[in-house]
Amino acid sequence: MGNLIKAELCRFRKEKSMWFILLVLLCCSGMAVFLGNYKSAEMAFRNITRDYMPLVIAWAVYAGLAAAGEFSGGGFAYKISAGYSRTEILAALFVHYLLGCLALLFLYPALTTLLCAAVQGVEGSFAYLLYRMAVAFVRSILPTVGIAACLFFLCVLIRKKAAAMGVCIGVTLFTGMLNNSLELSGTPYVILAEAWAEIPAAELLPGILISLLLGAAALAVSLWRATLTEF
Repeated sequence: MGNLIKAELCRFRKEKSMWFILLVLLCCSGMAVFLGNYKSAEMAFRNITRDYMPLVIAWAVYAGLAAAGEFSGGGFAYKISAGYSRTEILAALFVHYLLGCLALLFLYPALTTLLCAAVQGVEGSFAYLLYRMAVAFVRSILPTVGIAACLFFLCVLIRKKAAAMGVCIGVTLFTGMLNNSLELSGTPYVILAEAWAEIPAAELLPGILISLLLGAAALAVSLWRATLTEF
């Protein structure tokens, strides 16, 4: 298990897909900064974190490239033939995918905010802005785990890179619009959108529990599905 995780970490450091996705996100947000859509770094941070869909879509694209690509590329079958169990392989692969999601979660709003601070300046204390960014990142970790686990399950279910990417993007768009139209509360999407706000941690607890249950259920079904599939 330890060797598998080390191998996935090595693959994560060498892969280019996550950095390309980040570059696309930063190009879009950078244009907004230079066009003056954000009047301050604080406004940029609030808007970037409140509009969670670009980030979640980025996770969906990354799922197809990093997770489903392992199945369609033959890597999963090779590791099974090397004597590793499917549980170990899926766990290591999910760690790889989750690290990419967390990197995008942190780097996308952080770099956009720092760019806006350099171009437009800050309204208040820069140190306090950094503190709010750190708090928002910590609050967003568990919702990210829940969403990432669901996208990972779709990749295990489909196992074809392009098809998995398309389905993940479609499901992401549908669930995001459904969440907004029904004005649901306590969902992982809502926690992501409100991570920047100074909301007491107790009010976030239902959403955190939903994220944990959602993630655990998705990973359990992913493992069950993998045990029934021939590679």
